Amino acid sequence: MPRKFVLIPLLFLIAMTVHAKWDFRGEDSENYSQQNIQLQIASDKTRFRYNENMRISLRITNNGFYPATLYLHRDDRKNFVIIAKGKNGLSIPVLERAPQENIIKSGDPFYESYSGTGYQARSMVLKPGETIEKIISLKEWIDLPQNNKSETYLISAFFYPNPDQSQEYFLTSENQYTIFVDPVSEEPRTQSAYFNVDKGTISPREVVFLALASEYKDEWPSYFKYISEPDLIKAYPDFAYKYARASETDKNGIIHDFMEYLKNRKTHELKKFSVLEEKITDILHSPVKTAEVTVKATRDIEGYDREFVYTYYLTSRNHTWLITGIETQVVK
Repeated sequence: MPRKFVLIPLLFLIAMTVHAKWDFRGEDSENYSQQNIQLQIASDKTRFRYNENMRISLRITNNGFYPATLYLHRDDRKNFVIIAKGKNGLSIPVLERAPQENIIKSGDPFYESYSGTGYQARSMVLKPGETIEKIISLKEWIDLPQNNKSETYLISAFFYPNPDQSQEYFLTSENQYTIFVDPVSEEPRTQSAYFNVDKGTISPREVVFLALASEYKDEWPSYFKYISEPDLIKAYPDFAYKYARASETDKNGIIHDFMEYLKNRKTHELKKFSVLEEKITDILHSPVKTAEVTVKATRDIEGYDREFVYTYYLTSRNHTWLITGIETQVVK
């Protein structure tokens, strides 16, 4: 038989064997980091008494441009691993929980129907821009020691998007969250003893006013104190496209270029502005708050005065409001 007739099935066999694993839905779901799925840790406070319920929020956000399928296990410890480290850098022991025999053998169709395989997980499609959140009680996961003095801990986490089928793939939290734990017998000291109290009391409209005042006076280091660059960059399509597709090592460079762009827009000089109204929204079952602030501004666009109405979007993180988005409407 001529050799050319043998190459076709041979090439097909090679293509089948070198391809990454596929899940039961036919999706190549291991590449979560390149899909820009990110895990963030947050809470509504940073200081706790030892006997308090230390609620920690684990937020998974799709910052990419395409939907991603996650598989949420009935036993949430299959999806999440929590790490707590003391000041000495040593990890605090993880609490072991009794095996979930009743869960694995329950045969709950809610969790088995997506594949018919008996895996105790359900699939969830996370669309671009969407966030899901898991609230945990830290002391149910970590064996925090009870001390007679205040302690500091750094909290980080891992998320396994498909724990039954792809245990080797996981996401690391983008941040480490710092908490302070006071003894039970000691009255908790207010955060103002450790942080600038103004951060906790400045309202969203004040943050926007201070940011625009800094821009007006060309004081850009001050301006950047009031914005979250990784969030605000998504409001600028050219930079958002590059940032979403960049590797972790390249993202800092794109953020730097974005900041330089904001500083050097000489054709958009701010002439005057006024803050009109503020709207604060509490997110259900979440310590996070969001706000919208409306601003009317006049800018010099290539020698002509143009009026704009801006909607600034802000998010409260660690009791500090930061600008995370912006929409623009031309008035005249």
